[in-house]
Amino acid sequence: MLSVIAENRYQQQLNLTTNDSYALIQVTGLTPPVSTINTATTATKDGSVFNSSRMNNRNIVLTIVPLGNVEKTRINLYNYFKSKQYIKLYLENNTRSVWVDGYIESIEGDLYADDAEKIQISIICTDPYFKDTETGVYMFSNVESGFSFPFSIAETPGVPISELSEYVEVNVYNASDYETGIVLTLTANGGVVNPTIYNMTTNENFSLNITMETGDIITIDTRTGSKSVKLNRNGTISNILNNMVIGSEWISLTVGDNIFSYTTDTGSEYLYVIANAQPIYEGI
Repeated sequence: MLSVIAENRYQQQLNLTTNDSYALIQVTGLTPPVSTINTATTATKDGSVFNSSRMNNRNIVLTIVPLGNVEKTRINLYNYFKSKQYIKLYLENNTRSVWVDGYIESIEGDLYADDAEKIQISIICTDPYFKDTETGVYMFSNVESGFSFPFSIAETPGVPISELSEYVEVNVYNASDYETGIVLTLTANGGVVNPTIYNMTTNENFSLNITMETGDIITIDTRTGSKSVKLNRNGTISNILNNMVIGSEWISLTVGDNIFSYTTDTGSEYLYVIANAQPIYEGI
């Protein structure tokens, strides 16, 4: 069974699946959207040559039957579905739990229908991908814990609290249908000079020419449409895109396993990195 919850720009939610005032009888636009394939013809080749492709906007249409006091329940819908305004849909079935952003294109219905009145709401999603409600969080540091409770002191004197490893590797798993971006958060617990993040699976690296101070937080977002590099220093957020080293790449996640690592010129023991990978899907 498909569960559908609508959330307007004021974060007010309307559950359309378990609601005595509405019957959601149809939802379309949940399968992969139509793509546009760009080609070119040549004089010496039959057919055409592929140039590029893109996925078009997603168009979700909800068909809703107001129940009870039809006039009141229909008008109440307008509080959530306002023409040209933002809407967020949460959808869940037995396999996936996702959300998608959109804008209300139209709200149509026959107020003089002989049978049950039906309201059709058309939503245009400019970003056609569904986002998973769960984001994978991966933490990596080259400081490995060596002390935990319960503990005992062996004959050999000394109990290591932690150990500094020479190299760190973390597997970031991308459960998406497609290659996607990632959000990396770098936190400095001391002086860190010139950090570099590697995706060794795709042979990509992202380097910054910067000296991080204690408490600095750098957020690197490589997702399409959201690419940015920001520094939070003492609560002041600034754009440090110009600190990207020439040749750096907006690291992507290939579908499946991605082996990540990082290095610094100095201070690697003070750097703590968190990777957030949100799966995206073309259909549910």
